[in-house]
Amino acid sequence: MQSFPMSHRSRVCRFLSNIFCVFVDVLAFVCLGLRTSSALAAENLFLRKQLGLYVERKKKPRRATDSVRFTLLNFRDSLIGARS
Repeated sequence: MQSFPMSHRSRVCRFLSNIFCVFVDVLAFVCLGLRTSSALAAENLFLRKQLGLYVERKKKPRRATDSVRFTLLNFRDSLIGARS
């Protein structure tokens, strides 16, 4: 069976997908850079507490799934709202 090169259309789609991913990453980086110091302090406090729980229970942290990240993102926003 002969291997055919990638079509022009799929190359363009892949290129646009990569450009979009880079754009999203740059946007996320800029948003993280514009966060207030109180927001950073609240997130740092939360992460230290979470790390302390892992150390206390002698468990290895697992890699977060997308659903866990979404939940933590919503929790962080509500935590920041409660502190202000």
